[in-house]
Amino acid sequence: LARKARIGRATFYSHYVSKDALLRSQVQRFLLPMLGADPADPCLIDCTRFFEHVRGAPQFFRSLFVGQARIAAEPILRDCVQEHAAQLLAQREGMPETKLSSSREVAARFVAGSLLTLLVWWVETGMRVPPNELQVTFRALVGGGLSRKG
Repeated sequence: LARKARIGRATFYSHYVSKDALLRSQVQRFLLPMLGADPADPCLIDCTRFFEHVRGAPQFFRSLFVGQARIAAEPILRDCVQEHAAQLLAQREGMPETKLSSSREVAARFVAGSLLTLLVWWVETGMRVPPNELQVTFRALVGGGLSRKG
């Protein structure tokens, strides 16, 4: 990584404690802002911009979900999205109970896990579904799971 960036290892480690820390910082810096926050929407997040970004960089996202990279990348992405969802849930007044628990932490993990599962499926199947249709699927899955009627 340092060689490709044309920097020394010491320079890399003066900024990041690990490759995982670098990935986490970039997910927080670039990807989370693409998740449109809408605490009033039953599914909390409009992921359309994020899905469009993934479709525009398929090789990068495929590389995150293959082999050893997947073992490291998935928990980082899930944790970042979970933290983001927990913040949105905290903003929501009178958060409806989920089917499993009224715990905000469980609901945030549900949102993050659903997004990651859908994303990995989409990347693995060649991204044939348009981003806006993928958002409709996400909204149906997550919105139904977070709503009292769902």
